[in-house]
Parts: sequence; C-alpha cells; structure tokens
Amino acid sequence: MWRKTTRRIILLGAVTIAAAAIVTSLALQEIRHQAEASIADSLTALADSTVESHHMWIEQQLKALKLLANNQSIRQPAFELLDNPDSDVALARLRQMFEKYLKAYSIHDFMLLTPSQYNLASFDDKAIGQIRTGGSDWQRGIAQAMQGKAVFLATAALRIQSKDTVYDYEPRKTKVMLAPVLHQSGELKALLVVRLRPSGYFNKITRLGRLGESGETYVFNRQAIMIS
Repeated sequence: MWRKTTRRIILLGAVTIAAAAIVTSLALQEIRHQAEASIADSLTALADSTVESHHMWIEQQLKALKLLANNQSIRQPAFELLDNPDSDVALARLRQMFEKYLKAYSIHDFMLLTPSQYNLASFDDKAIGQIRTGGSDWQRGIAQAMQGKAVFLATAALRIQSKDTVYDYEPRKTKVMLAPVLHQSGELKALLVVRLRPSGYFNKITRLGRLGESGETYVFNRQAIMIS
C-alpha cells in the first residue's frame, strides 16, 4: 500500500513537472513571438519615419534649389557662360556664389549644363566638359528637369569628357539635385546641378533611425548600392 502511494505521488509529480514544462515552453514561445512582432512593428515604424524625414528634407532642398537656379545672381553669370563658354569672369562669379552655399546646403560641387548636357561650370576643372554617360536614372532626371521640374537623384554615375581627360564621378558618393534655369520669358536655357555631400543632412537623418546603442540604419537604392 505504501509503495503504491509512493509511486502515485512520484507519477503525479512527474506529470506536474511535465505539464509545467509544457506550459513554460508555450509561454516562452508566446513571449518570443510577441517580442518578434513588437520588434518588427518598431522597425517598420522606424523605417517609415526615416523615409518620411528624407522625403521632407528632399522636398525642401528641391524648392530651395529651384529658387536658387533662377536667382539673378546665379542666372546672370550662367547666361554669360551660355553666350561665351570660355568666359573666366563668369565662371569665377558662379564659383564665388556657390562657395556661399557649400555649408548651408551640404553642396560638394555644382554644374551648369546646356540642354545637350555639356557642363560649363564646376569647382573642379576636370568636370567641365561633355557628359558621355550617366545611367538610366540620370537620363530620367534630365528629362524631368527639362520639363521644368526640380529632381533629386540618390546616385548618379557620370562620365565627363573634358579637354584633357575623362572624369568619373563615383556613383556611390554622388547624390545630385537638378533644377531648370529659365529665361525671363520662361524658356529653359540650362540646368543647374548640385552634387551633395553624403556626410551632410542625408546621413544625419539616416542616423536618427537607429535602435538602441548599437543599432545602425543604412539606405540602399534599387540597385542595392549603399547610398548612406
């Protein structure tokens, strides 16, 4: 009788422990699923807010660039260069004007393009010349800018044929904005292009989208090239 009672107690204890283990396992699985769902929701919300912040920043920069492209202080030397591409005075005036915007707009360089994509002005003499290749995104941006729109391109792989050499803009490091330069009559005369520093506001906004102390956020384009 005593042995039967002992066995029952041992069996009941084993069943209780097994049941507790099963309940604990199920509870842990539920906690893990809830944690994964919570992390996924947090990442989705973080990604959405980062993308929205980028869109807002880009929209503001494009509006500012469109105004800048048709500011008289930019337009006058630009028209002089269009009339006389060898005018060192007009080139110097444009460079002087853009030096003022380097820090405020995170600008690394600028270009003044004719409708045939000949670059008349830049801080870098090697970038002055005919653009030979630019990629599909670049050509789409050029087409939109020719229609009077200001355009942002996250990457642009440009090959420029200058008088002395062929110059390549590095696609991973080149973010550009384009805006039309218009005559007072409304006729499109040229395109103003600015090359942005990747270490500027674009990266600063991206770094805000991070989780915890060690989390990092990176931005890639459709071709899987890291652009931040």
